[in-house]
Amino acid sequence: MPTEPAPAATPAAAEAGHSLAWRCGRRERWIVGLMIALSAGLLAAGWLAPIMTVEKLFVLSDDISILGSCWQLFDNGEYFLFGVIFVFSILFPLIKLAVALYLWYLADLERPRFLRSLYWIELLGKWSMLDVFVVALSVVAIQMSLVSDVEIHPGIYLFSAAVALSIVAVGRIAGLARRHVVR
Repeated sequence: MPTEPAPAATPAAAEAGHSLAWRCGRRERWIVGLMIALSAGLLAAGWLAPIMTVEKLFVLSDDISILGSCWQLFDNGEYFLFGVIFVFSILFPLIKLAVALYLWYLADLERPRFLRSLYWIELLGKWSMLDVFVVALSVVAIQMSLVSDVEIHPGIYLFSAAVALSIVAVGRIAGLARRHVVR
């Protein structure tokens, strides 16, 4: 499939046709770009939307979001849990998407570190599912409590979808890179 020349306002790698997105052509560029953008949107929605409502003694109820729970842990002095949730739920997925976007549109395929960077982001990206697991364990633990009831909300599904879609997008980038990189 013929590739198109890069627009004049792009960085040097893209201008020279050395970025992966420009080597793959319009269709792949559009699909992978859309997956990254959709993953970012789902991630933001997953951070903000309630993931669950915890009802205590049938009187008190709290809607819990990922961002809200992070700040509540910090305010309560639970710094270790705050750090774990913040790093795996917010910081790591955000960095992973930023690096995926960079590797897709801007990085030079001719650089020796390109495949190594891609390998690490692909490998470490799977760890972002750890937060989905932690949230699921929290729901089970609260459900087992005799004084609390939990209702699941769309935030957990949005966050899970964002993480899964980012894994697929990075995997797609890795597969295309392996085909286009000259060793």
